[in-house]
Amino acid sequence: LDTSRSKFESARAQVAKARESTGDYSVAAPWDGIVSKVLVRDGDYVAPRTVLVELFDPHSLVIRFSVPEVQATEIGENMAVTAQLDAYPGKSFQGRVRRVYPELDSRMRTRTAEAILADPLELIPGMFARIQVTLQSVPEAVTVPSEAVIVTPKGERIAFVVREGKAVRRKIETGIEKDGRIQIVKGLQPGEQVVVAGNEKLKDGAEVQVRGGTGQ
Repeated sequence: LDTSRSKFESARAQVAKARESTGDYSVAAPWDGIVSKVLVRDGDYVAPRTVLVELFDPHSLVIRFSVPEVQATEIGENMAVTAQLDAYPGKSFQGRVRRVYPELDSRMRTRTAEAILADPLELIPGMFARIQVTLQSVPEAVTVPSEAVIVTPKGERIAFVVREGKAVRRKIETGIEKDGRIQIVKGLQPGEQVVVAGNEKLKDGAEVQVRGGTGQ
């Protein structure tokens, strides 16, 4: 009887130890998410700090993009962005820059930034997106079609204004260029008509025929 009791106590101690050890081999994620990749198989021996799985939180995904070095100092947090994703053809989504990395990629010569969208959208890691960042906004700017601006051999920028049926050569200073239009910083006034076709060989004072269209 004593022998049987001793064996029973020994077995119970082993079971208790096994149950206690089981907790050492349980892995719990620090937050809720979806497993995207399993990096080990049943029966594998792993060392401490070995990465076992990859997971993501679908509600915390961001759009990561690269900014060319020439514009690396112009981008900043909270700037407005417009995103187009191949998964949602024909649609554009508004958002803002959430984070700008402090350093340049030494190989690609780009600066990494992250954007988040204003409205909830189902995103999947690895999706491709095209990002347009509004680096500068000028309300009530004077703009003209890009065809109206001519760069001379000396590097000057000019435009021809229509006045009393004649072309008047005007030296201008330009600013932001976007979507086929150029901001005029100096040299033109709102409402003035400009020549947008045939102006490459146009002479100052030449007669022109107006077919419609104004600088805005």
